[in-house]
Amino acid sequence: MCILTLLLVCLLHFNLASSSGKFFHSLRCKPLENLNLDEDSVFKKNYSNFGYIQSPNYLDKYDKNTVCYFLIHAPRNHKIVLTHMEKFSIEPSVNCVHDYLEIRNGKFGFDPLIGRYCDGNLPIFPIYSTGRNLWIKFFSDDSIELNGFRIYYELKKSIQKNELDYETYLKLSQEILKCDMNLIINNEMDTFSGALTNHDIEAYFIKNYNNFKNYLLRTYNSFDFRPVLDCTVFIETDIDKKIFIGIEHLNIVSISQLTSLKEAQTITNCTENFFQIYDHNTSEQNRKIHLCSGQKKSFYKSITNKVVLRFNFVKYSDNDSFRFKIFFNPFTDVYIIISSDINNHSFGLIL
Repeated sequence: MCILTLLLVCLLHFNLASSSGKFFHSLRCKPLENLNLDEDSVFKKNYSNFGYIQSPNYLDKYDKNTVCYFLIHAPRNHKIVLTHMEKFSIEPSVNCVHDYLEIRNGKFGFDPLIGRYCDGNLPIFPIYSTGRNLWIKFFSDDSIELNGFRIYYELKKSIQKNELDYETYLKLSQEILKCDMNLIINNEMDTFSGALTNHDIEAYFIKNYNNFKNYLLRTYNSFDFRPVLDCTVFIETDIDKKIFIGIEHLNIVSISQLTSLKEAQTITNCTENFFQIYDHNTSEQNRKIHLCSGQKKSFYKSITNKVVLRFNFVKYSDNDSFRFKIFFNPFTDVYIIISSDINNHSFGLIL
């Protein structure tokens, strides 16, 4: 009887989907390192225009201490619309600091925040992306688990605008001037090291820049905005090692925005022209370094085997400066016992 009931429920769901002519793709909530950020992968080509995301164990209670992510990706000339929810039951709290669903307008954890939601602060639908990606995080703490959520989405063809606004320009910059690099350092780990300079980043930028400019001229008959370079470099080593980042020099500054070069030394809260380091992934809580023009930070030692470097540069004029040299190499913590007592209590130092 139970099996028959289950089959009837499945057939009913299938018929509802078929009668509307829609196939709903279900996205699983995954650890961040398992998200597929490759927009040209085979998986992304086999998309459905309709789908949903749901909390782990839905409709049962989600687990304690859960951190997982969704990445909704649309094909070119499409955007994402979160249309409605079937259910939403997440532990309520002021500012949703305990359990929450966080939605960002892009494919990284540092992209603009759309909202953080829980019971008492429910999402208001529809929710639109401005580009081709939505980055969504689900988090639960160690108490009070509820039944979670299911939210439906649709991938809609973008309505072509006659005029190019700056927000659209920035999103197109990220999508067409793709500047993502992946570096795996796992050969001769004890001696291997590498370096990144502005020339490495500029090569990615220049490669696609003319195509981007021609696309804007064809589509909008316009190219009035200043070039924006926003690059992410993912560096990964073996699981038992960590990564040392050494900053030899860093000069990312738009000269025309300053009254003097000395003024660059005082910038501490920059929203453009900066360098960032994230440990393990791009969640905001994992941002360890944010450097503006003229600031100095000589090195960073990671606490995991992955780091993400982010370079942001807005070119206002030909005199603007974008120069840096950064070294990286893997290392292993060395634990040295410096003394012990008769009760076998040891004291050590991590180098």
